[in-house]
Amino acid sequence: ATAPGTTINDANINLADTEVAIGTDDQGHTGGDGDALWAKEDPALRVSFGYTSEHALAQAAKAIMTAYYGEPPRYSFYDGCSGGGREALVEAQRYPKDFNGILAGAPGNIEAQLLGVVAAWVIEVNTGPGGREILTSDKLPALYAAVIKACGNSNGLIEDPRSCGFDPASVQCAPGTDTTSCLTPAQVRVAREFYLGPNDGHGHFLYPGGEPYGSELAWDGLAIGPSTDREWPVDTHAYQVGENYLKYAAYWANPPSSFELKDFRFTVASYDKLLPLAGIYDATDPDLSAFGKAGGKMIMYQGWADEEISPFGTVDYYRSVVQQAGGFAASQRFSRLYMVPAQYHCLTDGSPALSSGSGDSVLLSALENWVVHGTAPGTASFPLAQPTKTLPGIAVSPLDPLTPPVGGPRGLN
Repeated sequence: ATAPGTTINDANINLADTEVAIGTDDQGHTGGDGDALWAKEDPALRVSFGYTSEHALAQAAKAIMTAYYGEPPRYSFYDGCSGGGREALVEAQRYPKDFNGILAGAPGNIEAQLLGVVAAWVIEVNTGPGGREILTSDKLPALYAAVIKACGNSNGLIEDPRSCGFDPASVQCAPGTDTTSCLTPAQVRVAREFYLGPNDGHGHFLYPGGEPYGSELAWDGLAIGPSTDREWPVDTHAYQVGENYLKYAAYWANPPSSFELKDFRFTVASYDKLLPLAGIYDATDPDLSAFGKAGGKMIMYQGWADEEISPFGTVDYYRSVVQQAGGFAASQRFSRLYMVPAQYHCLTDGSPALSSGSGDSVLLSALENWVVHGTAPGTASFPLAQPTKTLPGIAVSPLDPLTPPVGGPRGLN
């Protein structure tokens, strides 16, 4: 019988005439969403979480498969998004021979700064007098509608948010009024800070980009609640992730037990204190030459409207990969980047673009064909630069989920 293939993170792949074995893991710890209490007194678990867990799983899975089938797997694939996307890049960068194909979705590869700075930022800039939130979820539909009117195409999609010059002040309420169809001056300031991203107020940015235009509706629950929410901000995802990370996992020496998210300061000094563990958690090395030389193939993807992980950081990372590889053509021998207009985090339901799972299956099939049959995905070019007022000169051919397929899987040819 043909040797089996293996894939990680609960994704199915149809390799003709083979069996498929799937492995998953808990990154060395147990805990709920946003919980980092497991890291409080255990440096070894931090290393497992940031550096070694997927490599250990790959080794164990292959050993078990070899023992069961009497031969090793012919092909090995990794599929992960968000934290799993970060782990995918960890594998490509640090363990280049573990997998033949890697699908890295919306990678949180600037991990220490994402969890330690961004989460605190979106809560801090939206906190008003008495600890009450300033921009509330009832205002988001009006803000989103104004953004799409200003920057959306005929299908209501923002193909590249870097080309959008929307000013939140365009929907500012008239003096003395405050309705759900407009933003107060204070709410305009919050929206601007969300779009701008973490900075120290003196020209130093602490993360590559903020919330992209088109992501506004997804801010609800992430960092914003209804005006009637008396638990805000502690019931938001950003607060829970940020406070847990900074309190239990961000530093080798934990802060006092009295530490709260509001105690974090947006300064270069505070940023620098996150860097020692960033060396373990982050996966930002652009040198994928060992992965390419081993015959590995990688597809990265992310939504242009991703509310949880800024797409600008992913695009900037891939720009570095291209430069390190010696140019765009050289990088295409082993990698691709697909940016999905109007898509929220990890191809989840609720965004104006793809429904859950459909995009992942298209991309995973493309990766399979590339690894097994040598058929590379379409050669569409992508913007490879930080957000600017003027689009870069590289042609933009984004994956548009509303475009019918042409000669193959939708958006890949």
